[in-house]
Amino acid sequence: MARIDDGDAPSSIIASVIVQILEEMSNPLDGDVWPLYISMMPDDSDVEDNCGAIYDSPGIVNARLMREGEVVEHHGIQIKIRSTDYETGYRKIRELALDLDAVKNQSITLGDNVYTVNNLARVGTIDYLGIEKESKRRYLFTVNFIACIDGLN
Repeated sequence: MARIDDGDAPSSIIASVIVQILEEMSNPLDGDVWPLYISMMPDDSDVEDNCGAIYDSPGIVNARLMREGEVVEHHGIQIKIRSTDYETGYRKIRELALDLDAVKNQSITLGDNVYTVNNLARVGTIDYLGIEKESKRRYLFTVNFIACIDGLN
């Protein structure tokens, strides 16, 4: 099992699940629809208006195992969706949230590291952030999860 010290952020692991396994979004380098960015949502002329971003957010430190001394962590994840219209954005984040709710014991490989995403627990409902203030006026939505990932604890 890989460890967090190996450099893979929880957001990168969950992004790989979304792109490679769920096939809900695409790798930005592929130039496909609904690209998913990690830790940022760019706004350039060559970036799709309909896109998403995944961020590491505060999680929960549950306990410390007494024999091994290992700290048990559940990592926070936030997903943001940007869309040119309200209905498309809401449908996309709702579909993504439901698919992530169903993830169970899913293995994912990043480079030489193999992780198991045991589950993702949604922290709340979908949050509508409003319309961007810039000239494009796109709609923004978020949803937050706590992830249990073997290999990061």
